[in-house]
Amino acid sequence: MGEEFWRVGHQHRDKAGVKFEDDELLRWLNTSAGSIANSGGIRFKDPASGGSVDPETGRAVPAFFVLITRDMAAQHHNPWEDVVDEVSGNIYYWG
Repeated sequence: MGEEFWRVGHQHRDKAGVKFEDDELLRWLNTSAGSIANSGGIRFKDPASGGSVDPETGRAVPAFFVLITRDMAAQHHNPWEDVVDEVSGNIYYWG
């Protein structure tokens, strides 16, 4: 990770690979130990295997989860739609 950061409410580009210069997911999470899996669902990155260091504190960034969901209508009805309620802070996530 370099100087990149994610902004709340901004749509970020996921090109599904670290080789794409304009990828704002896998490329930004890439370290010498690799990136996160290119798959749907819950993804994680463990700092014990090459995680990032906070430039201000010099401490390892803790492990985190990335929930991959979409915010658009699908062609077919999905009875397991994910809900991300930014007001209450609740997430109903089916994966």
